[in-house]
Amino acid sequence: MTRMLKVAAGGLLLAAMLLATGASAQTASEGLSPTLANIKKTHVVRLGYRESSPPFSFLDQSNRPIGYSLELCEAIVEEIGTEVDDPNLKIEYVKVTSDDRIPAVINNKIDLESG
Repeated sequence: MTRMLKVAAGGLLLAAMLLATGASAQTASEGLSPTLANIKKTHVVRLGYRESSPPFSFLDQSNRPIGYSLELCEAIVEEIGTEVDDPNLKIEYVKVTSDDRIPAVINNKIDLESG
């Protein structure tokens, strides 16, 4: 259980670092990072998920992404909604792998991933 908590905390730290990186590049006109400005414009947060990394990220029997990592990301989305003044943000789930998850963030294919 301790290892699981460390992994979850590490995933949350990664997610926070990815958001902080975008937040450090504030745009003067809106006071938001480019990522947050795009989320505000589109009303959508694109969450990266892996299909088979239980219990952190996997597909349930209905092929919906679930898991601890996604629960952490969904909590962060609530905070993003507060930051961009949009409490009804939609979540778009985007499948990633362990190899392409970081490039997906860098190339703006996803906004957030916790793995």
